[in-house]
Amino acid sequence: MNKIISIDIYDRDVMVHFGEKKCLKAKLSKIFGSEQASEIVSTISEKEKGKSLLLPSGQMILYMPNLPKDIKGLSILAHEIFHIANFTLEKAGINLTNDSDEAYSYLIEFLTKKILAMLPISFSGGVQSA
Repeated sequence: MNKIISIDIYDRDVMVHFGEKKCLKAKLSKIFGSEQASEIVSTISEKEKGKSLLLPSGQMILYMPNLPKDIKGLSILAHEIFHIANFTLEKAGINLTNDSDEAYSYLIEFLTKKILAMLPISFSGGVQSA
């Protein structure tokens, strides 16, 4: 599963990818070419449960090899969303301080809603703990 989420207010986009690295590489090859896609994907270890990348050109990628299906997966997703929010706001010149924490909170809320809407999960029956 792959989707581009636009963060219009900060003029940024983030590619959110759940699935195998080879599928991510195929998507990135269409954008950057095969060689650069290989370089990007090579920064992701096989052991990583999630990774957020800020590319030198400013594009961002949130990668998880598996869809979050439980508390552990959702907590990894939350961790990666924070990294994306941090990349976005630092690029906008907003560092995390007591005066800027609301900007971080609202962006994390926005990204969380957009990403959870992509997922085939329901909270009506409760989320199973790890």
